[in-house]
Amino acid sequence: MLTSCQTRRPLLYAQLQTHDANEAILEALLDRFTPALFTFPAARHMICTDSIANHWDDKVLQPALANNGAGLGAPLETLERIKSMPWLDLGICEPCLADLREEWTSVQRQLWDIISRFSTLHDK
Repeated sequence: MLTSCQTRRPLLYAQLQTHDANEAILEALLDRFTPALFTFPAARHMICTDSIANHWDDKVLQPALANNGAGLGAPLETLERIKSMPWLDLGICEPCLADLREEWTSVQRQLWDIISRFSTLHDK
């Protein structure tokens, strides 16, 4: 069963994408998301970290910055795209990939928490 906060989250996130979006909330989202995007993560194994480093710019950063930085304006979707990339085909082992996906999911949860805090403030 979905809680009222869970059902409102997509609507709130859509509202944040509007021209009238609250700058403070957008700034908070970008403050949390930007380091995750611009700094490639370290994996358990050095060879996996090297593979991430070799692919991060072309496969993650450049697509996020394309179309006038559209990926920056949609951090949850960008993180989902990063999680769904074929990292195994790029040389990342399964244990490292599982850790990385959990790390990216954690960032998504933190972004939702920021949105929820905004919702709480907005409802008052």
